[in-house]
Amino acid sequence: MVDHVSRVRPLSNGDLERLKEVAVAERDGVLKSTDRRGYSRLIEARYVTARPVGTSAFLYVITDRGRRALGDAMT
Repeated sequence: MVDHVSRVRPLSNGDLERLKEVAVAERDGVLKSTDRRGYSRLIEARYVTARPVGTSAFLYVITDRGRRALGDAMT
């Protein structure tokens, strides 16, 4: 499978913190946010997915690619 998002810039500290938030929320509960802007880079890079859950909130789910990126950053 070809990775069509291979030229994504390295994750910023803010990106890593958001990935951690999503991972913890999946373990402990659900992360919903009305601020999609903070997650847009992660969505575009396919590290998380966002599904609308109402008129202005989104449910964020970390992808396998996001888990790998988070694991790589933690080592």
